[in-house]
Amino acid sequence: MNTPTRSDYKKIFQQSSRSCFGPIVLFKKPGSGKVGVTVSRSLGCHAYKNRIRRCAKMAALDAQHLFPEGYDYVILVRKWDTDMGKRDVSSAIMEIINLTFGHTYNIERERRVIK
Repeated sequence: MNTPTRSDYKKIFQQSSRSCFGPIVLFKKPGSGKVGVTVSRSLGCHAYKNRIRRCAKMAALDAQHLFPEGYDYVILVRKWDTDMGKRDVSSAIMEIINLTFGHTYNIERERRVIK
């Protein structure tokens, strides 16, 4: 999985279409197929933000085959009203991919696989 550079992040945020589901915002822009993950500053302390970032990166790696080719993506994790864990972030990322690209999969099966 290629990650965007800082200038790529800025371009994707400015010139992209976005989809939202819960605490996850998916930005997409025509490009070379890079996938990046970022978290909001409002999530809390660095340790918590890093944990959520790691969970989101793992979920993006697991779902990399679901992203259509020819686009750059940035997954933004925003503050949410409940404490998020790996399962919550992973299921939200899978759900936004399903809503955005029309993939069908069994969310319960995905939840059992991700522990």
